[in-house]
Amino acid sequence: MPTTTATAVPRAPCPPPAAVCEDFETGTIDTSVWEVRAPNATLEVVQDRVAHGKYAMHTHTTQASNSQAQLVQTRFLGSNFYGRVYAYFEVKPRNINGGIFEGLGYLNGDQTAISIATNSQRLFILYFRNNPFLDTMSPASQTVPVGKWFCLEWNVRPVEGTNNHIWIDGVEVAGLVRGGTLAKEPSGTFKVDPFSEARIGWSHSAHNDPDPFTDIWFDDIAFGPERIGCL
Repeated sequence: MPTTTATAVPRAPCPPPAAVCEDFETGTIDTSVWEVRAPNATLEVVQDRVAHGKYAMHTHTTQASNSQAQLVQTRFLGSNFYGRVYAYFEVKPRNINGGIFEGLGYLNGDQTAISIATNSQRLFILYFRNNPFLDTMSPASQTVPVGKWFCLEWNVRPVEGTNNHIWIDGVEVAGLVRGGTLAKEPSGTFKVDPFSEARIGWSHSAHNDPDPFTDIWFDDIAFGPERIGCL
């Protein structure tokens, strides 16, 4: 982590109903809760761009196909999983699948995941089972805001596999529709049964991309069993 000059504050407890959270206001990441994973990438706490307070997280990914800059936790892995993060995309996301949130687990021995993802600025829910993906749920026209902080919330239910939701700045994204082919599960289900870990940050599937680099800022992360809401 880089050295900073602002005075960090003691780590505050998570506001209810959040079970785990990170606002970076100590100037560091709480490694007792979060594991930092950044293969072929960088992840750091910075002061140059923040949603609230004095600190936020900056992720920088590269052309490598396994470029990931994520915080990973296993303390809260509920079957009714709500998340919230503030995000700042400096430029429009490229035409690749990029994950903001990923909940990973197994179903009948198959590795599975539910991801809140983007592709060409379009926001959608991506479901994986034994990579590559088998199905998606996609709002037809919802895009990720660019050049401004926005509050992203989601609710996914890995055991039930249905009734998933996304909100942007407190407004629910309507019209989530199916896409792709879900060969192993009944129509409309996204089962993981249950999560074994939850990741937040940025990962992408790009390789040999003519515009390989991605810089994204994140702040005020929270996971819990009920909707947490924006600040």
